[in-house]
Amino acid sequence: MTLYERMAKSDRGARHLASARLRYEVLRKLHMALEASGLTQSALAEALKVRKSAVNQTLRGDGNLRIKTLAEYLQALGYELEVRLVEAGEPRRAVLEDRDVRLAAIEFSDRETSPADSVTPVEAERTESIHVLRGNGSERDLLVEMAIQPVGAEQQEYTIEGRIHVVDKEPLPAEFQPLKRPEVV
Repeated sequence: MTLYERMAKSDRGARHLASARLRYEVLRKLHMALEASGLTQSALAEALKVRKSAVNQTLRGDGNLRIKTLAEYLQALGYELEVRLVEAGEPRRAVLEDRDVRLAAIEFSDRETSPADSVTPVEAERTESIHVLRGNGSERDLLVEMAIQPVGAEQQEYTIEGRIHVVDKEPLPAEFQPLKRPEVV
Protein backbone atom coordinates (compact mmCIF):
# COMPACT_ATOMS: atom_id res chain seq x y z
CA MET A 1 0.00 0.00 0.00
CA THR A 2 1.38 3.41 -0.96
CA LEU A 3 1.73 6.35 1.41
CA TYR A 4 -1.02 8.11 -0.54
CA GLU A 5 -3.40 5.20 -0.05
CA ARG A 6 -2.60 5.00 3.67
CA MET A 7 -3.26 8.74 4.10
CA ALA A 8 -6.47 8.60 2.08
CA LYS A 9 -7.90 5.96 4.43
CA SER A 10 -8.34 8.39 7.31
CA ASP A 11 -10.63 11.42 7.27
CA ARG A 12 -7.80 13.67 8.42
CA GLY A 13 -5.40 12.31 5.80
CA ALA A 14 -8.01 12.65 3.05
CA ARG A 15 -8.56 16.29 4.04
CA HIS A 16 -4.81 16.96 3.92
CA LEU A 17 -4.55 15.33 0.48
CA ALA A 18 -7.50 17.35 -0.84
CA SER A 19 -5.93 20.53 0.51
CA ALA A 20 -2.57 19.70 -1.05
CA ARG A 21 -4.14 18.91 -4.45
CA LEU A 22 -6.10 22.17 -4.49
CA ARG A 23 -3.08 24.20 -3.38
CA TYR A 24 -0.91 22.56 -6.04
CA GLU A 25 -3.44 23.19 -8.83
CA VAL A 26 -4.04 26.82 -7.83
CA LEU A 27 -0.31 27.57 -7.66
CA ARG A 28 0.29 25.74 -10.94
CA LYS A 29 -2.36 27.85 -12.66
CA LEU A 30 -0.93 31.03 -11.13
CA HIS A 31 2.56 30.17 -12.42
CA MET A 32 1.14 29.31 -15.85
CA ALA A 33 -0.60 32.71 -15.98
CA LEU A 34 2.59 34.51 -14.93
CA GLU A 35 4.64 32.75 -17.60
CA ALA A 36 2.02 33.28 -20.31
CA SER A 37 1.65 36.96 -19.44
CA GLY A 38 5.33 37.63 -20.00
CA LEU A 39 5.45 39.74 -16.83
CA THR A 40 8.23 39.47 -14.28
CA GLN A 41 7.53 39.19 -10.57
CA SER A 42 8.70 42.80 -10.24
CA ALA A 43 6.29 44.00 -12.93
CA LEU A 44 3.44 42.06 -11.32
CA ALA A 45 4.27 43.59 -7.94
CA GLU A 46 4.22 47.04 -9.51
CA ALA A 47 0.87 46.39 -11.20
CA LEU A 48 -0.62 45.18 -7.90
CA LYS A 49 1.06 47.95 -5.89
CA VAL A 50 2.64 45.45 -3.49
CA ARG A 51 6.23 44.54 -2.61
CA LYS A 52 8.07 42.06 -4.83
CA SER A 53 8.64 39.93 -1.72
CA ALA A 54 4.85 39.65 -1.30
CA VAL A 55 4.52 38.40 -4.90
CA ASN A 56 7.38 35.96 -4.36
CA GLN A 57 5.78 34.69 -1.14
CA THR A 58 2.45 34.17 -2.90
CA LEU A 59 4.04 32.34 -5.83
CA ARG A 60 5.93 30.05 -3.42
CA GLY A 61 2.65 29.18 -1.72
CA ASP A 62 3.75 30.51 1.65
CA GLY A 63 0.98 31.46 3.98
CA ASN A 64 -2.74 31.37 3.42
CA LEU A 65 -3.61 32.52 -0.10
CA ARG A 66 -6.94 34.33 -0.05
CA ILE A 67 -9.38 33.97 -2.91
CA LYS A 68 -9.44 37.76 -3.29
CA THR A 69 -5.64 37.84 -3.61
CA LEU A 70 -5.67 35.03 -6.17
CA ALA A 71 -8.32 36.83 -8.23
CA GLU A 72 -6.34 40.10 -8.11
CA TYR A 73 -3.12 38.38 -9.21
CA LEU A 74 -4.81 36.55 -12.07
CA GLN A 75 -6.64 39.69 -13.22
CA ALA A 76 -3.35 41.64 -13.25
CA LEU A 77 -1.89 38.86 -15.41
CA GLY A 78 -4.89 38.97 -17.76
CA TYR A 79 -6.57 35.77 -16.62
CA GLU A 80 -9.39 34.37 -14.53
CA LEU A 81 -9.71 30.95 -12.96
CA GLU A 82 -12.65 28.67 -13.68
CA VAL A 83 -13.49 26.30 -10.84
CA ARG A 84 -15.04 22.89 -11.45
CA LEU A 85 -16.43 20.54 -8.85
CA VAL A 86 -15.28 16.90 -8.98
CA GLU A 87 -15.80 13.99 -6.62
CA ALA A 88 -13.16 13.47 -3.95
CA GLY A 89 -10.27 11.42 -5.31
CA GLU A 90 -11.36 11.87 -8.96
CA PRO A 91 -8.22 13.77 -10.08
CA ARG A 92 -5.96 10.97 -8.88
CA ARG A 93 -8.17 8.25 -10.40
CA ALA A 94 -8.13 10.12 -13.72
CA VAL A 95 -4.32 10.29 -13.70
CA LEU A 96 -3.99 6.60 -12.80
CA GLU A 97 -6.48 5.65 -15.52
CA ASP A 98 -4.93 8.08 -18.06
CA ARG A 99 -8.18 9.90 -18.79
CA ASP A 100 -9.74 13.32 -18.34
CA VAL A 101 -11.18 14.32 -14.97
CA ARG A 102 -14.95 13.79 -14.80
CA LEU A 103 -17.10 16.59 -13.40
CA ALA A 104 -19.30 15.85 -10.42
CA ALA A 105 -22.96 15.27 -11.26
CA ILE A 106 -23.90 18.18 -9.00
CA GLU A 107 -22.22 20.54 -11.51
CA PHE A 108 -25.22 19.94 -13.75
CA SER A 109 -27.96 20.17 -11.09
CA ASP A 110 -28.86 23.76 -11.96
CA ARG A 111 -29.71 22.76 -15.53
CA GLU A 112 -33.08 21.40 -16.59
CA THR A 113 -31.42 18.49 -18.37
CA SER A 114 -28.54 16.21 -17.54
CA PRO A 115 -25.32 16.35 -19.59
CA ALA A 116 -26.42 13.25 -21.49
CA ASP A 117 -29.76 14.88 -22.38
CA SER A 118 -28.06 18.02 -23.67
CA VAL A 119 -25.94 16.31 -26.33
CA THR A 120 -26.73 17.75 -29.75
CA PRO A 121 -26.64 15.65 -32.92
CA VAL A 122 -23.38 17.35 -33.89
CA GLU A 123 -21.80 16.42 -30.55
CA ALA A 124 -22.99 12.84 -30.98
CA GLU A 125 -20.85 12.50 -34.12
CA ARG A 126 -17.59 12.77 -32.15
CA THR A 127 -15.09 10.22 -33.37
CA GLU A 128 -12.40 8.96 -31.04
CA SER A 129 -9.58 6.76 -32.18
CA ILE A 130 -6.21 5.43 -31.18
CA HIS A 131 -3.56 4.72 -33.80
CA VAL A 132 -0.05 3.34 -33.67
CA LEU A 133 2.27 4.71 -36.30
CA ARG A 134 5.17 2.33 -36.79
CA GLY A 135 8.56 3.98 -37.12
CA ASN A 136 10.69 2.41 -39.83
CA GLY A 137 14.07 1.36 -38.47
CA SER A 138 13.34 2.97 -35.13
CA GLU A 139 13.04 1.30 -31.75
CA ARG A 140 9.99 3.44 -30.96
CA ASP A 141 6.51 4.07 -32.34
CA LEU A 142 4.09 6.96 -32.04
CA LEU A 143 0.83 6.30 -30.25
CA VAL A 144 -1.73 8.86 -31.43
CA GLU A 145 -4.99 9.44 -29.57
CA MET A 146 -7.45 11.63 -31.46
CA ALA A 147 -10.93 12.96 -30.99
CA ILE A 148 -12.56 14.64 -33.97
CA GLN A 149 -15.83 16.51 -33.64
CA PRO A 150 -17.77 18.55 -36.23
CA VAL A 151 -18.65 22.11 -35.27
CA GLY A 152 -21.40 24.19 -36.79
CA ALA A 153 -24.45 22.76 -38.49
CA GLU A 154 -23.76 24.17 -41.95
CA GLN A 155 -19.99 24.54 -42.17
CA GLN A 156 -17.47 21.80 -42.78
CA GLU A 157 -15.37 22.60 -39.72
CA TYR A 158 -13.98 20.22 -37.15
CA THR A 159 -12.25 20.45 -33.81
CA ILE A 160 -9.42 18.03 -33.33
CA GLU A 161 -8.01 17.18 -29.93
CA GLY A 162 -5.29 14.70 -29.35
CA ARG A 163 -2.16 13.47 -27.70
CA ILE A 164 0.90 11.77 -29.12
CA HIS A 165 3.01 9.41 -27.04
CA VAL A 166 6.38 7.95 -27.97
CA VAL A 167 6.28 4.26 -27.00
CA ASP A 168 8.69 1.35 -27.23
CA LYS A 169 7.97 -0.93 -30.18
CA GLU A 170 7.86 -4.08 -28.13
CA PRO A 171 5.82 -4.98 -26.27
CA LEU A 172 2.94 -2.85 -27.48
CA PRO A 173 -0.21 -3.02 -25.34
CA ALA A 174 -2.71 -5.45 -26.90
CA GLU A 175 -5.47 -2.82 -27.16
CA PHE A 176 -3.36 -0.63 -29.46
CA GLN A 177 -3.18 -1.90 -33.01
CA PRO A 178 -1.31 -0.24 -35.87
CA LEU A 179 -3.39 1.17 -38.69
CA LYS A 180 -3.70 -1.27 -41.54
CA ARG A 181 -4.81 1.51 -43.87
CA PRO A 182 -3.92 4.95 -42.52
CA GLU A 183 -6.70 7.47 -43.02
CA VAL A 184 -6.21 11.09 -43.96
CA VAL A 185 -8.53 13.47 -42.15
